[in-house]
Amino acid sequence: MPAKKKEDKESGISIEPLEFEVVSLQILGVRPLIVHAWDPKTQAEMLAKQMKLPVKGPKQRERDPKSEFEAALYRIPDELGGGFGVPAAAFKQSFVDACRHVNIAMTVAVGAFHVRGVEVELPPIRIFDKENNPIEVGEKSMEMIPIYGSEPKMRVDMVRLDGGSADLRFRPYFTKWWCLVPVQIAKGTLTTQQVVDLANRAGFHCGICEWRPFSKKSKNGSYGMFKIAATKEEQAHFKGLKPPPFML
Repeated sequence: MPAKKKEDKESGISIEPLEFEVVSLQILGVRPLIVHAWDPKTQAEMLAKQMKLPVKGPKQRERDPKSEFEAALYRIPDELGGGFGVPAAAFKQSFVDACRHVNIAMTVAVGAFHVRGVEVELPPIRIFDKENNPIEVGEKSMEMIPIYGSEPKMRVDMVRLDGGSADLRFRPYFTKWWCLVPVQIAKGTLTTQQVVDLANRAGFHCGICEWRPFSKKSKNGSYGMFKIAATKEEQAHFKGLKPPPFML
């Protein structure tokens, strides 16, 4: 039964209530997934330089591949289920980018649906003032989608920086992965079937996270590709899984 319009008796304006539908997409990775969360230490050094404050520690930190690998993981706290995740925004961006390959306007898709995840609070940026007193700057959080599958392994890649010089990156990657992705759809915009088809297209044309097929910096990757689980064998991965809790 459709929701009744709310009417402001004084102005005579009636308000059409928004109606939503939530569908949980069974996303199955078809290519390894490379993730790269921002290291809080790197963020602190960046902010300290911009604020002309002393950078704590030696000017050039000794590289520790294992620490860089660990810092690049998106972690979900134990009280929220634990394990690893990926930003919900990565799926939203992928789905919207896939509009280039179907007859759906990106401007419509941006507001027609939202990918929802569990709200994870991230550690604040910690810097030091000129008297060496610690300062914690801001609060931040991120909606994450829990991912399941293989344990993350360390991957090393040669990358080209903006200035043209080369560097090494030590990043986690998952050889096998799958996840439940809740999508909140505003009724009257796109149908559930359109969103499912768009998500399936996104898995092939766009992917998610590092070195994906559609990226502003590199369009020659094939990592982070996925599809909607369709067969009984594929859907067996999701037996007993529940979508991440989120606030409407």
